Order: sequence, then C-alpha cells, then structure tokens
Amino acid sequence: LKTFIMLQKYISKTKLLFGILLFTLISVGANAQTISRTSPRWWFGISGAANMNYYRGNTQMLNSTWTTPTAFHKGTSVRPYASMLTEYRANKYWGFMLNTAFDNRGGKFDPKIAACDCPINLTTNLSYIAIEPSIRLAPFGSSFYLFAGPTIGININKEFKYAQEGQQELRADWSSINKTPIAAQIGAGFDIPLSGRVSETQMTLSPFASFQTDFFQSPRSVETVSYTHLTLPTNREV
Repeated sequence: LKTFIMLQKYISKTKLLFGILLFTLISVGANAQTISRTSPRWWFGISGAANMNYYRGNTQMLNSTWTTPTAFHKGTSVRPYASMLTEYRANKYWGFMLNTAFDNRGGKFDPKIAACDCPINLTTNLSYIAIEPSIRLAPFGSSFYLFAGPTIGININKEFKYAQEGQQELRADWSSINKTPIAAQIGAGFDIPLSGRVSETQMTLSPFASFQTDFFQSPRSVETVSYTHLTLPTNREV
C-alpha cells in the first residue's frame, strides 16, 4: 500500500511537471508567433555610389558655333550617383526594384595637341535623372542577389568646358544631345542586416555594383562619342 501511494504521488508529480512543461512550451510558442516576423515585402531607402565613366569614339564639333582643332577620342571620370530606392520582394527568391537617381555621366577627355603646338582639353558635365526599374533575383534564397533591367535617362545638364593654351576658357552646352537615352543594366549586391529579425524596424546595408555598356548609350545624335558606365559599390540602405 505504501509503495502504491508513493507511485501514485510520483505519477501526480510527473503529470504536474509535464503540465508545467507543456504550458511553458505553448506559452513560448504563442509568444514566438507574436514577436517573430517574416521579412517585409516593401522596402524603401537611399543609395549612393561613384560612377566610373569611360568615353570613346570621336567628338570634335561641340555645337553649331564651336569645333575643336582636332578630335577627342577617349576619356574617363569618377562622378556621383545617388538615388531613392523602392523594392518589392514577393518572396526570398525574387522581386522588383525601382531606383530614381541623379546620375552624373560627365568625363574628362585625354588631352590633345593642336596644330599650333598648344595643348587642348575637353571636359563634360553630362547629368541625368535616371529611372531604373529592375527584376531582383536571389538565386540561392540568401543575402546575395542579382538585378537587371532597362534604364531611362532624362538629361538635365549638357555643359562642356573647352580649354586651349593662350585662349580664354570656353563654357557652353553640347548640341544634338539625346534628351532621353534608353539603355540596360545588370548588377549584383549583398544584403547585410543592421537590425534583428524581431525588430519593429528592419534596416539593411547593401553594397552593390551595376554595369552599363555603351550599346544605345550615345549621348548625342551626331558624331560617334559614347560611354561605358560602371557604378562602383558603396551603400544602399533600405
């Protein structure tokens, strides 16, 4: 009888402990369901980068009133890029991106020597408002992603600066500028979370790089000057 009573007490204690454990697990599970969050579908942020612009081709007639003594062919520059970013992530594998950017495509051409044995220099400050819709793909469902899509530029600055030794520097606008050039870009990035998954506000730092060829990238409707465009990775916060 004593053994039976002790066994019954043991079973009662076991039931009590099991009940407490079950209640704890249910409470933890319910709490986890309350505070855990899936990754947001909509993301908003800003981006900043450095444009590497590579000019090639020929340009000599700058506008209807000015032609240089010899043609310029190649040039490079580093200019600013900044945008407002909107992303929609349907799931962890794919989504859409839209950048509305200030895009400076300016460049400095390699110096030339005119017939007078005078060095001449040409720089440009071509700038655009760029609209860049892209498809976003994360092929492994991880933080690494690819993006690709068209780019539409709206010209807002077409100034050039021409300098020749012994003459006054000339500042004017290019003629025959394509006002809305259309091209395409491809790129890649990597999301680095800056906030915990259960945080009310999600923030991500996303280094990225994008590339545009000079296909359809002629800034003018005359001559053959064109540029290749690389946006170096800096930061994108969403």
